[in-house]
Amino acid sequence: MKELEALVQEAYAAYRRALEEALEAALERARSKEALEEAVAQGLLSGEVQGKNAEERVVLVHGPPQVGKTRLAVRTAYLEAAKGRKAFFLPEATLYQKGREEALAEEGPVDPVRGAKVVVLDDLGKARITPFSLEVLFSLVERAHVRELALLVTSNLDPEGVRRRYGEAGEALAARIDLAVWVGS
Repeated sequence: MKELEALVQEAYAAYRRALEEALEAALERARSKEALEEAVAQGLLSGEVQGKNAEERVVLVHGPPQVGKTRLAVRTAYLEAAKGRKAFFLPEATLYQKGREEALAEEGPVDPVRGAKVVVLDDLGKARITPFSLEVLFSLVERAHVRELALLVTSNLDPEGVRRRYGEAGEALAARIDLAVWVGS
């Protein structure tokens, strides 16, 4: 009986060691992924791309669903906010809703992201297209293009998909993208 008990204890100890090693390996992979995300996030709005610095950039982060596009964009905005730059996060439909609310409440130009220096526009291509939504979207992209703010856009659409989905306005939008980053699994 003591031999059986010793074998069970030995098997349990080996199982526990293997489990601890697997857990440590999983944690190391997670740490590596987080470090890579941090480095990419810091790089999206730093340095120069096509002669424009971080404050003058339109970045499209695109790829298939559920690969971390939004997480990467939010992390980038968080890093910018930590530097003292006001950052907004808006799903595309919320941008249009805020634009409508502001258009009804005021006279003058519609600015649903007033005061922002960094805007994350999430899930471009998901909301219904209307002439008003195109106007609000183009206005936001144009503000980034003329160096008023940094704009990070997440989408399942690549630049060509943006052109196709938004037609003539899509051509203008895609032409103002300074950096397109594909994120995949």
